[in-house]
Amino acid sequence: MKKTIFITGLVVAAIAVMQAKDPVIAPSYAWKMLPPLGLREPSTVDTTLYNYAQESVPSAVSSAYATTGNLGAAGQNMIFFDREPMGEFFFKDALYAWLPSLSTHKFYNTRIPMTLLSYNTGGGKENVQDRLKTTFSGNVNKKAQIGAMIDYIYSKGSYDYQATKDLIWGLSGSYMGDRYEMQAFLNHWNMLGQENGGITDDLYITDPAQLQAGQNKIEPKAIPTNLTGAFNRVVGAQFYVNNAYKVGFWKEEEIDDSTTVETFVPVSSFIWTLDYKSGRHTFKNKVASERDYWENTYLNLDGTDDHTKYWSLTNTLGVSLLEEFNKFAKFGAAAFVTHEIRSYTQTTDTIDRLPSLPEGLSPYPVNKVPESAKQNLLWVGGQLTKQHGSLLTYEATARFGLIGDVVGDLDIDGSVSTRFKLLGDSVTITGYGRFRNEAAPYLMNHYVSNHFIWDNDFGKTRSFRVGGRLSIPHTGTFLTAGVENIQNYIYFNKNCMPVQHGGSVQIFSAT
Repeated sequence: MKKTIFITGLVVAAIAVMQAKDPVIAPSYAWKMLPPLGLREPSTVDTTLYNYAQESVPSAVSSAYATTGNLGAAGQNMIFFDREPMGEFFFKDALYAWLPSLSTHKFYNTRIPMTLLSYNTGGGKENVQDRLKTTFSGNVNKKAQIGAMIDYIYSKGSYDYQATKDLIWGLSGSYMGDRYEMQAFLNHWNMLGQENGGITDDLYITDPAQLQAGQNKIEPKAIPTNLTGAFNRVVGAQFYVNNAYKVGFWKEEEIDDSTTVETFVPVSSFIWTLDYKSGRHTFKNKVASERDYWENTYLNLDGTDDHTKYWSLTNTLGVSLLEEFNKFAKFGAAAFVTHEIRSYTQTTDTIDRLPSLPEGLSPYPVNKVPESAKQNLLWVGGQLTKQHGSLLTYEATARFGLIGDVVGDLDIDGSVSTRFKLLGDSVTITGYGRFRNEAAPYLMNHYVSNHFIWDNDFGKTRSFRVGGRLSIPHTGTFLTAGVENIQNYIYFNKNCMPVQHGGSVQIFSAT
């Protein structure tokens, strides 16, 4: 039934696309937003089918990706330089490859409505895998655009109790006027995944004959798993809107002896960016006998029903001196202030503490983990950019924490690029650098659930990364190399508990 619906939708969409007979007068183009002030960065309109089959396997995410194997499931990029930093709501981190975000969101400008439609399927009845993905964009006029997207993933997986069902949808829009500009999107996701806790014995894979009286063959779905009634659900949304009002002057330009046109020359802009995020994580397992799978069970011996909620509201106000408004200003400069409220609500900590029990012998934190908490945070920062120019472009952003848990935080990020001709081809060389001194996310310090509780006091993590990229588009050649030093790195150990490494870690990466 599901396949019939998918294929019907595919045919209807294809017919609608074929009926659009008006020619494209000008090439379509795309762009991404750069935080926190909404600078536009050129991007691509991907309509090629090259390597399309890789979209259904983990190599679509990374050439080294640790995952349970099925589409839409949790995973970890094993190439450290390609990982995203740990987020404020860590349940989302393992699903990052499938989720929309500010860094991946694209806006399109097209003369006729554009639809990018993709559907793939594989496997049989027991391990079917389907994905339907579509992106729509259409211009109201040359200044205003609206868009929408849907991404639906359904995968039963190779083993029992590891199915995923993910629904992601979004709306977007932009307006690029002479004085006023707006870019906005709303994305929502509902990610549901069964958890089987792994197979009960590796011998089912390495030597099944030992467990089956000499029979070497076993169907994957017949292999028993540690959990049979557990599932994770991660639901979330992001609403992001960037507004800019530009001030400047009108300039007359002569087209010919009898024709002149007026063009608006912006000098500076006033910017307001709003970013609202929400997240909800649920873990349920009503099979009481499976509690032995975990080392500890704290709140309920009859089953697990954990809930963790989060939301944040960020407002950024900035003023910018725009690039190239006259011959003395070949770069753009901006200053901004950012205020953020973060709110967390967790499962109620119902453990009765025993004051007489020595802290070293306690299997849980002595301090009670609060059910709810709020953070009020404030940063100030600046941005220096040069986006136009045939020889050199650059971008640098810095912000400094003033209030709340981020007091003393420092984040500096920048890159510089140059382009030149080599043997008739265009070569781009980019250098980048980043320094961060950041407080640990709240949930790394304070967390409560039926099987995991911690109350940490992690220090700030400091990292410094430098590197470069060489790109030759015509031949598809690229080289990248970088090095990073990290102090006080936070990670999950073999017991699934967050720990902080007190020393330094060095990473070198080359591709």
